[in-house]
Amino acid sequence: MKLERLCIFNAKIKAIMLGRLIKWVLIIIIGILVYNYFYGTEEEKQQTAKIFNQTRAVGESIVGFVSDETQKVKDGKYNDVIDNITDFVEKLKSDENAQEVEAIQSDLQDAQEKYRATDQSRDSLEIRLQEILNRVEALKKEG
Repeated sequence: MKLERLCIFNAKIKAIMLGRLIKWVLIIIIGILVYNYFYGTEEEKQQTAKIFNQTRAVGESIVGFVSDETQKVKDGKYNDVIDNITDFVEKLKSDENAQEVEAIQSDLQDAQEKYRATDQSRDSLEIRLQEILNRVEALKKEG
């Protein structure tokens, strides 16, 4: 069971590292595109301009989609879904364990933020996550 938890923690750490890697790859790609746009050969400038135009078109499509969906929300398209979610959240909040669940969620977010912000050692993160996991298991036994 402990090995299983460590594997989960390792997977989460790998996911964080992968996210950072993807962010840096995107930054490098954007940097290359900007460099080519201003200092590249004529062919590179044309290719970069084409990429920027396509990206702008995608952005405009997304803005149009968001505007349409915003209007649909205002017209009441999603009222039933929002009501169901609200009822479900209220039911969870009225649960006798709701305060403990909120505290656990808060502790988990705090642990993740501190790990990202301060580059805590992996061992200290695993200890904190193990404590949170123990609280969750105790909560499951009560329910």
